[in-house]
Amino acid sequence: MPTDPQSSNIITRRSCLQWGAFGAAAAPLLSFGAGSAVAAAPAERQRTLRFAHLTDIHVKPEQGAGDGLAQCLHHVQSHKDPVELIVTGGDAVFDAFGATHQRSQQLADLLNAVFKQDCSLPMQHCLGNHDGRGWDDSEFAGKAWALEMYGLAKPYHTFEQGGWKFIVLDSVRPFEKRYTSGLDAEQRAWLETELEQTPKTTPIAVVSHIPIISVTPFSFDHAAVTEDYQRVPGGLMHLDGTALHALFKKHGNVKLCLSGHMHLNDRCDVDGISYICDGAVCGDWWNGDPRRSDEGYGLIDLYSDGTFEHAYLPFDWKVRA
Repeated sequence: MPTDPQSSNIITRRSCLQWGAFGAAAAPLLSFGAGSAVAAAPAERQRTLRFAHLTDIHVKPEQGAGDGLAQCLHHVQSHKDPVELIVTGGDAVFDAFGATHQRSQQLADLLNAVFKQDCSLPMQHCLGNHDGRGWDDSEFAGKAWALEMYGLAKPYHTFEQGGWKFIVLDSVRPFEKRYTSGLDAEQRAWLETELEQTPKTTPIAVVSHIPIISVTPFSFDHAAVTEDYQRVPGGLMHLDGTALHALFKKHGNVKLCLSGHMHLNDRCDVDGISYICDGAVCGDWWNGDPRRSDEGYGLIDLYSDGTFEHAYLPFDWKVRA
């Protein structure tokens, strides 16, 4: 696990409560906290990047959420072994979807004010289902609002740092007046091109808001299990997750897929690809319910040989009335 002293608090009270007997049953798939996809680290391995994954911030004027985000950012920037980059995982505000222009502007202003005042690190952003305005909003239609808030030109993009390529996906698709998950044809073609054009020697990390593969839906959605089948709604996990996994496996250099959305922690290692659902900065939407993740963030070290180390770090948020 990451060598920073603050990384030691990995298995928390809430993670134990979340899983219980379910965690034991799913043990072959799950790994709480640290560990790379390999059993032993080569002596010549060199760390090339340390970054923090802050997902599901859900900032809002109520409940001291702005102070909570500031506290999280201070925690991220307090490591003796410094973090070099922040990657947000979507749902930075709560809630622009269906909100009035005045409310959504208030949320965006608060988010960017805290970032400006309390963060000195470079940031990369991913869109979530609560970031965009409703699909029928003609003034700031769909995801245009979120793109403006994040300063992005497109809802999906790539960047390279530390010898790794990051592919940031847009998980959220319109479905009637709600949303579902997965890539449309245009984004899928773009993804295939990006994978084809990336050298096999370049390791890849994929960032999505909604998990591509996760067991978290089964830990609380009892309606997902019937007498003869199990179902996972598109609002909880990528509908095209199986197809995306096959695509990643085919190319061989996708090593890590990070997500949020569920406000729960899990890790699934499949065919040499690690899928990590990284809890939530806001925990239970700043309410402190122990059935959700501790208020925290992912700390990830990337290495030159395509391996990584991960820990989920709480920042000891105190719930406010």
